[in-house]
Amino acid sequence: MKHLYLFLMLTWLISCQNNEKEEITAQPQEQVSPEEIQQKAEKAKKWLVSSIEGHFANGTPPMIMMTTPEYYEFKTDALNARIGLPGNITKEEFTAKWKEKFDMNRPDIFNGYLIPTQDFGRVKVKSCEFDKLQNDILFFNVQISDVEYKTDFNSVIKLKEAEKDFLIADQIQL
Repeated sequence: MKHLYLFLMLTWLISCQNNEKEEITAQPQEQVSPEEIQQKAEKAKKWLVSSIEGHFANGTPPMIMMTTPEYYEFKTDALNARIGLPGNITKEEFTAKWKEKFDMNRPDIFNGYLIPTQDFGRVKVKSCEFDKLQNDILFFNVQISDVEYKTDFNSVIKLKEAEKDFLIADQIQL
């Protein structure tokens, strides 16, 4: 009987210790203040505007330095699938590869990077407005303007914070 009592006490103690550990690890996520979000958005906006205008003015920064590795691969595959040269990824292979990570039903999938046209003149960012922060992704409504050809392109650009600056994680051309 003493052994049974000792066994039950040990079992109870162990279960209490496991419950305490679970309570310690279940900490609520840290909330970001509206001021911190606004500061991050302002910094991201400056980076985005200068990166887009610099990219079209002289190719600096190149696309690979402005995007997440995943988005760079996605966009490169999309452009290669659109061209359809032998040896390139096909549209069917492209869809199978990326359907779990990107919306494959949107009409802009095979468009060019940042603007849908191949030929362009002097490109400027006409407007860049922060929309929201969702799951550590900053959403911006951006209007890119080709001043020379008098054409505007509207997009939602999603930025992810990187080590030093930000990276484009996705772009939806509207």
